[in-house]
Amino acid sequence: MKQKMNKLLLRQKLVIIFMLIAVIPAIITTTISLYNSKKLVEAKVFNLTKQIADEKIAFIDSFVEKISYEVNSITTNSGVLNKDNNTINSILKNIKDANPNVLLIYIGDSNKRMNIYPKIELPSDFDPTTRPWYQDAIKSFGNIVITKPYKDVATNKNIITISKAFRLLDGSVAVIGVDVSIDTLISNINKTQVGQTGYAALILEDGTIIAHPNKDMLLVNIAEKYDFGKKIIEMKEGNLKYTDKEEKISGFAKSKQTGWIAIATMNEREYGKEFEKSIIQTVIFLIITLGIVALLA
Repeated sequence: MKQKMNKLLLRQKLVIIFMLIAVIPAIITTTISLYNSKKLVEAKVFNLTKQIADEKIAFIDSFVEKISYEVNSITTNSGVLNKDNNTINSILKNIKDANPNVLLIYIGDSNKRMNIYPKIELPSDFDPTTRPWYQDAIKSFGNIVITKPYKDVATNKNIITISKAFRLLDGSVAVIGVDVSIDTLISNINKTQVGQTGYAALILEDGTIIAHPNKDMLLVNIAEKYDFGKKIIEMKEGNLKYTDKEEKISGFAKSKQTGWIAIATMNEREYGKEFEKSIIQTVIFLIITLGIVALLA
């Protein structure tokens, strides 16, 4: 009887040892698998958000480059440099008519001479050299200058002014300015979907939001209000995982033309669904493993 009891105890010990040998590696494998699955899911979201941000910036830079190219071409045109009115008016008209986003295009010089299209009545004492667009261009002579976005009073559109100062053949100075609607850019950002519930936003270099699907966020400075906003401004390019009411992952990129930063964001509740699938699959694997071990025991 005693010998049978000893055999039974030995058998139980062996079963326990066998189960531990089988289960512990399974638990370790499961833990590693879950960790790797989470990292893999997050890596996919990192890549997706960064790719979308890069695409938004490419669109913005292409948009601005087209206008900048026209501005540069004007500053080297012989008719413009010779102050030929017919040539100047013709060029301004052609550029405006060819681009629906151009609202107003003009050239003012140091002799207070002004050409503008579409033609509008200016006060007889109008002096272009006193205007901010003229003075800002002079400060950065020979370079393309792009203003911060502002609301055009006449059209209620969001616009920027692209300008450049250059020298005419008679030695005087002139500045070409183009008022450009950026509503197309803002609409493109607002319509962007990141996954099913994610979104895109556009901020200025200082962190001020100029495009966001939630209108309540417009003109909010994320660098001043949020810690993650400060990090985005500091990093300018890359990815960031952070918590803002819930866990989020953002990818962001900076425009070479404007310095603006496009941000693409996905919420944890969406990308977490894919991780949940991995958990379910891993738990099923562990249960099956335990079942096999129990049967063999």
